[in-house]
Amino acid sequence: MSKNDIKTYAIVVDNEVAGRIMVAISGNQDATRMAAALSSNPTIIDTTETNPEIDFGWSYDGSDFTPPQG
Repeated sequence: MSKNDIKTYAIVVDNEVAGRIMVAISGNQDATRMAAALSSNPTIIDTTETNPEIDFGWSYDGSDFTPPQG
């Protein structure tokens, strides 16, 4: 795996780095999608207690998650 196959993101809270996320994107569509999402300044929501089945394609309306339709 080359250096270009790994994307690294800093988690910043109140202007301080609170952690890092590394995504290995080489040939992995889900990882490539995750890297694109992380590059778009996402909102991160803890879903541990809400619904652990939430995955790619689900929607969020500001209070509730819904699974993909169709």
